[in-house]
Amino acid sequence: QEAMEAMQMILQTNPQLWGVAGDLFIKNMDWPGAQEMAARFSKTLDPKVLEGTDESPEAQMMRAQMNDMANQMEQTAALVQQLQQSYDMNKLAIDEQNTQIKAYDAETKRLQAMQSGLSPEQIQDIVMGTVAAAMDTGDIVPRSTPMQPQLPGLE
Repeated sequence: QEAMEAMQMILQTNPQLWGVAGDLFIKNMDWPGAQEMAARFSKTLDPKVLEGTDESPEAQMMRAQMNDMANQMEQTAALVQQLQQSYDMNKLAIDEQNTQIKAYDAETKRLQAMQSGLSPEQIQDIVMGTVAAAMDTGDIVPRSTPMQPQLPGLE
């Protein structure tokens, strides 16, 4: 009874405390239905009041900010990983293209070196051999028209 009177006096002098401890005041009343009324009243309170943590609002805010920052860091790390994979794939494609360019360059230089030391007849033999090999593999199919041009030296 004394506790009830003390709580009533506190709540009368500071009505804002109803939003923090009103459910406890009703819960301690000695009449039928007080427990049910206290349960309903507690549903209207701020959930932070009912959490039962001893953290200050500032600490709770800092914890929320830290959680947000951790989530942002995870998202940033995932983005960095995606960018790294994209970079690696692009670098691999560029390296492959550079290898092909070097191979074509080497073939061009080889042909240039060979050309300077070959006579026209030797060049014609090489061309004819290449054409014949292409025809054998099916890369070149001769036309079946009666007016096929004849290459010199194939008669």
